[in-house]
Amino acid sequence: MAFKDKDPGSGKLDFVWSKTEIALLSFVKDLQWSNFREVRNTAEVIQMIPFSSEQKAMGVVVKIEGGYRLYVKGANEILTNLCTRHIVVSRNGIAAMDENAPVETTNIDMDAKENISRTIIFYANQTLRTITIFPAGCLLTSL
Repeated sequence: MAFKDKDPGSGKLDFVWSKTEIALLSFVKDLQWSNFREVRNTAEVIQMIPFSSEQKAMGVVVKIEGGYRLYVKGANEILTNLCTRHIVVSRNGIAAMDENAPVETTNIDMDAKENISRTIIFYANQTLRTITIFPAGCLLTSL
């Protein structure tokens, strides 16, 4: 679990942990969303699903009003094949700045599937790692 600590070289307060966790927390910070500690501390975690090398993913089930939500992150080649919808990304990014704004999604058609695949390959060719995230995508009414 990532946390903030002083960088020994610069003395600057920054995230410490795995590169993936740091990237995710930096993304949330860049979007100016809620304080990650507050969100983490107030979440009622029902079950942690540890990373599985077979499934190439990990997850957590949290209690929310009206049920439970499953958050999953992991390897693109596994998780993207499980997705039927994707988040619509606006060109101006304004919707992404409001954490309370409704998230617009659309079906993953063949064009979208090919675009997702090309994007993953584009980043992989630059030796960059990409991950798939199901952010608040599944509402489970019972476990």
